[in-house]
Amino acid sequence: MGAVEGIGAVTGLHSETALARRLGMRAACCGSTPGRAEDLAEELIEEQSVVALVSFGLCGGLDPAVVPGTLVIPDRVIAEDDCTGFATDARWRRALLDRLPEARTGRLLGHDRIVATVAEKAELFALTEALAVDTESTGVAEVAQRHGLPFMAMRAVCDPATMALPRAALVAVTETGRVDAGAVLRAVLRHPGEIGRLVRLGRANRAAMKALLRGGAALGPALS
Repeated sequence: MGAVEGIGAVTGLHSETALARRLGMRAACCGSTPGRAEDLAEELIEEQSVVALVSFGLCGGLDPAVVPGTLVIPDRVIAEDDCTGFATDARWRRALLDRLPEARTGRLLGHDRIVATVAEKAELFALTEALAVDTESTGVAEVAQRHGLPFMAMRAVCDPATMALPRAALVAVTETGRVDAGAVLRAVLRHPGEIGRLVRLGRANRAAMKALLRGGAALGPALS
């Protein structure tokens, strides 16, 4: 098994899963149920014999200095009530940062739900000093630690600290991680004033996915 094929990636969106598989990783998607991250990581180990785990995908910015498309390679994944959290694999992280000098490293906050408002992002940044937040990394880190496997999180910032998510984005993702176009359309019709915000989010999403592609290509070589 090669380095890339030996990596199990847990994602939140179908598009992230497709990208991980395109890069050669074994990937599983939580969809709109982030609590499944731990179970999916266990399945990747038991059924696909992966030798390392990565939480792979987009994230929300908490640090106001972090812009859309910023690649986050954290040194530690923490929780709101536990700033000790889980360390990422030091050798793997150093190798990634050598290959991706534009990436940022620091704390990544694992949360049980999407952080949608500017006020909540500011509150969480003041509390944790984390660069960004996601909903999968804590579960993946727990499983990696349990099995003694190398763990990494690679996240690209989509919505920055200064951007509130439009309501259409909060209903967009199905249980399989795909975009529910009907739900998005209904939300837009109910809140047409948020169309501009949705367009800006789309641009940010494209920048983040481009960064994730660049970063994901380095995961296997850095691990080996």
